[in-house]
Amino acid sequence: MNKHIRILAAIAALTLGCLSSAKADNYYGQAQPVTYDQRVGGWIMESEKEYYSVRIGITAPLLFIDTQHDPSRHAQVGMALGFAYGTQLTEDFPLYLEPGIFYVSKGFTINSNLSATDYQQKMSIKMHTFEIPVVFKYRAETMVDDLTVDPFFGGFLSLGIGGKTKYFSDAISPTRHIENTFRSTGFKSFDIGLRLGCGLTYQQFYAEACYDWGLSNIARSNMEDFAYDDFDDHIHSGCFEINVGIMF
Repeated sequence: MNKHIRILAAIAALTLGCLSSAKADNYYGQAQPVTYDQRVGGWIMESEKEYYSVRIGITAPLLFIDTQHDPSRHAQVGMALGFAYGTQLTEDFPLYLEPGIFYVSKGFTINSNLSATDYQQKMSIKMHTFEIPVVFKYRAETMVDDLTVDPFFGGFLSLGIGGKTKYFSDAISPTRHIENTFRSTGFKSFDIGLRLGCGLTYQQFYAEACYDWGLSNIARSNMEDFAYDDFDDHIHSGCFEINVGIMF
């Protein structure tokens, strides 16, 4: 829990810094179109109310494991690919609601050295998921033309759709086997959590960095632990993500 709090505090500090160095912008950081309004007999500025975005990125996942064995964990870089839609909630304030849908792959390597038996176990885990993030995004103008800073906060839903887990043990009778990650003795396929991050937009180009904090216990009650006994503790997910994309 302390690790999560430190991570969120760092991202929150970055977000506040972004806000303090920027001012509000009613149009996504791009030059506003000019049209002629017959009602007032003159040219006026129009502001864009919605946008679409295609994005691709990389993931660096984390696992927070509450178990007596305290195994070492290492992230395997994965990928994210998806689509987001944003709509401005009010004309007078640049606050947007942005839902999206993404395919996300994550990977972990878990090593456990059991001192009681003096042998090692290794798990290589791959997860393929569909994720639906929903965030509130503040669009802020900077001193650079067409550049905006976009801090955001919200949540996500995740549904596991596949993946493989490879096991290895060098006990007296070494064993190797491969199983479905989201099986009955593996990980739960559903997760829910919070998302916090900040983006940058320059004209039609977009980049963002964010952190997902999983709130669900994704270990099933009959999950095998790292001594191949029933698992009765907790596993929570975390994930750093960097995406780039194009706005429409």
